[in-house]
Amino acid sequence: VLEHIRDEPEALREGRSVLDAAAVQRELAQHGVRLSEQIGAISYVRICPFEGRQVPHLVVQTPTGPVTVMLLLDEHASGSIVIDKGAFSGRIVPAGNGSIAIVGIGHPVDAAEQSRIVAAVAWEA
Repeated sequence: VLEHIRDEPEALREGRSVLDAAAVQRELAQHGVRLSEQIGAISYVRICPFEGRQVPHLVVQTPTGPVTVMLLLDEHASGSIVIDKGAFSGRIVPAGNGSIAIVGIGHPVDAAEQSRIVAAVAWEA
């Protein structure tokens, strides 16, 4: 996950505009994901190669700064995995039909923000 984030530095570039929520929903629906409005403002969305498959990679704006979110369908974590390496901090958490990586760069992602993001994701069958 961290290698992928490092390979897409433009995702966290300052001054990125917030994307149209309907356009984001249409893009993600093609990949079996639906987001509720509680996800918050999204400034980046791409479908990226990750371990042999294509996964949604988002940047969500939070009060403490941008947070990278990768939706790892069919990647089942047995429990929460802590990420704490250099400037990167966050978690990979099991969620529905997969796992969600939630990573802040240069700032921690608090538990409430993590919970809000996870609750906003719905995997479609």
